[in-house]
Amino acid sequence: MNEFSPTVGVSTTRPTDMPEDHAALPVWNAENWFYENWPVGQRIRSLRRTISESDSHLFNTLVVDIHPYVQDQMFAEREGIFGRRLVAGAFVFSAGLGLVATNCVNAFSYGYDKLRF
Repeated sequence: MNEFSPTVGVSTTRPTDMPEDHAALPVWNAENWFYENWPVGQRIRSLRRTISESDSHLFNTLVVDIHPYVQDQMFAEREGIFGRRLVAGAFVFSAGLGLVATNCVNAFSYGYDKLRF
């Protein structure tokens, strides 16, 4: 085991549809992982979540994101290159944080000031 091995182990009851290469990744654990020891390219396995359209709308409402690419279906269909509304990048970032968030004092939040969308 290396220093990035999960301390709680990998569940034998994992979802049956989880790809084997994903199951082989260590489970996120901030209890004994420190920023200065985090190698570039290290991968972890977190919880998983599907972002629904209602999740996206609720987030946009809470943060008052009224940009037509995320709020106006007709505008997004006619003017956007994707043909439909987008999920706000800030929501994707926030949801990702929620998937690895713990109440651990060792968890790091370094680099948020450099986040760009």
